[in-house]
Amino acid sequence: MKINLNDILDFFKSNYKTIAKVILIIFLLYWVIYIFTPSTKVSEESQKKLDNLSVEINKLQEEQVKLHKLLEGYESKIDKVDNNIQIIKNTKIQVAKDYEKKINSITYYSNSELTEFFTKRYSNLY
Repeated sequence: MKINLNDILDFFKSNYKTIAKVILIIFLLYWVIYIFTPSTKVSEESQKKLDNLSVEINKLQEEQVKLHKLLEGYESKIDKVDNNIQIIKNTKIQVAKDYEKKINSITYYSNSELTEFFTKRYSNLY
């Protein structure tokens, strides 16, 4: 199918009124939509309120950063205390084991060894 330039020109010549009407209707429709669509302008009062809210939000974000830093400091202190507690627990367990060994070893002492043990232990009291 070959398109001839004369056929196109004949089409435009015979339908120019319809084409012009369609273009005019599209232009008018665009203009009506443009004119009657409400604009999104913000009043000065609303803009000031928005600006004030932005300032408050920024202040709250700064405060949140400060609180986060404080929280991290407290968390590190808590970790140190937890480590100290663990060290104390381990020491307590070791001391308990040592005393258990001493208590158990006393049961195997003879009378003379018991006398010597208590003499050494309680001689400083008098």
